Amino acid sequence: MAGLLMKLPKGRIEFSNVKQVITTMSKKYKLINKNIIFVGDAYARFKQGDFTIEVIAPHMEFDMEIRYLSDKLITNFNASNQKSKSEKDSKRASQL
Repeated sequence: MAGLLMKLPKGRIEFSNVKQVITTMSKKYKLINKNIIFVGDAYARFKQGDFTIEVIAPHMEFDMEIRYLSDKLITNFNASNQKSKSEKDSKRASQL
């Protein structure tokens, strides 16, 4: 399992800086989907081999995140979240 999380400043001109990062990454990685609007959150997902790369730039934040995540890490994280949710649901049901 492997993963890397980077926080980068969005810059003075937020929209164009995020757009530039996504455009640059599109030249190297396969773009899976993106959502870039003039006002609002910006998001892009890329794929390279067994890794997923996400660019997340919340509108009201000063930083953007770039995440490099292995497919195995994502699978294990999702399984752990599902298990935790099931345990919470069982606990709530037993309290009724």
